[in-house]
Formats: sequence, C-alpha cells, structure tokens
Amino acid sequence: MNIFQKSWRLIRQNPTKVVLALGILLAFANAAVLGLRFQRKRTSRALTQQLEPIEIDLEELRQAEREGFKKLQVEVDTAEARLVSLESSFPELGAPYNIFRRGFELASASSVEVTSVQRGSTVVEDTVLGPLITTTFNLESVGDLVPCLGLLSLLEHDGLHTLALEDIHIEPAQSVCSFDVVIISSKLVDSP
Repeated sequence: MNIFQKSWRLIRQNPTKVVLALGILLAFANAAVLGLRFQRKRTSRALTQQLEPIEIDLEELRQAEREGFKKLQVEVDTAEARLVSLESSFPELGAPYNIFRRGFELASASSVEVTSVQRGSTVVEDTVLGPLITTTFNLESVGDLVPCLGLLSLLEHDGLHTLALEDIHIEPAQSVCSFDVVIISSKLVDSP
C-alpha cells in the first residue's frame, strides 16, 4: 500500500482527529504568519521613527549647504571685484613708461627744469609672461628743494607699479637734484 491510500484510510476511520490535527497545523501556520506580520509592522514603525530625525538632519544639512554656498558666492564675487580692481590698477602689459615725454611734463608742472636725461643700463630677464625689461635713466634737474621733492613724488605716483627711483641726490645750495629712474616694462623704452 502506498502512502496516499494509508492517509485516506486514516481520514475515513478518524475524521475528527485528522480535522483537529489539520486545524492545529493551520493555527500554527497562521500564528507564524501573524507573528511575521507583527514583526514587520514593528520594524516599519521603528524605521519610520528613525527616519524622521534623519530627514530633519538632512534638511538641516541642505540648509547649511545653501547658506554656505551663498557665503562662498559672496566671497567669490568680492574676490572677483577685488581682482578686477587690482588688474585695472596695473599698467597695460608691454606699455613702457615714457620718461622723456612724461618726465618733462611733470618737471614743468613742478617748476623744475630738467637739464639732462641719460639712458643707463638695460637688463632683459625672461619670465613666464615673456621678457621683462628693466631700463635705468639718470635725470638731472635744476630747482629748489620743495619743487624737486614734488617732482620725485609726482614721478613715483605717476609711474606706480612700473617705475622706481634710486640714488636720489639733492643739493639745495646749488638748486640741483639728480636721481636714477628705473622703469620696468615688457617692451624697450624708446629714446627721444
């Protein structure tokens, strides 16, 4: 006899016991399913409770990111504005300061008479931006102390970033002032 025939015979002889056993088995299966469902709901609630603070933290992080981005944007705008102002304060690249033309104009405005302008040395240095040329001129002029100092001040201010004064020699008794003018450019300074 096979197993199905034995099972069928047992069911016919004791139907209540079989139904009761089957009911108990179904009750255990139902309890197991209900237990799993309860566990899922409980886990889901716990995850939802944990998710709320995470979402709040995430929103705070997003807000901080937006505020930080705004601050960085303001800093970038400020830096760009400063860069533009700095770039505009530099002389045009390659435009040498014309000591002959401009120097005589400033001397005349200072009531100083330029008696001689002599070109000294020229040094060329290779840089990343191209050649950098430093030219030295010796200026001699006649004028009182205050006008000579005024001329020096005007030259330094007029040639800001491209001009420097060296070896300044003023003799108030003879009304003579002489000095070297050092000009930096990326092109050679033309002689008059």
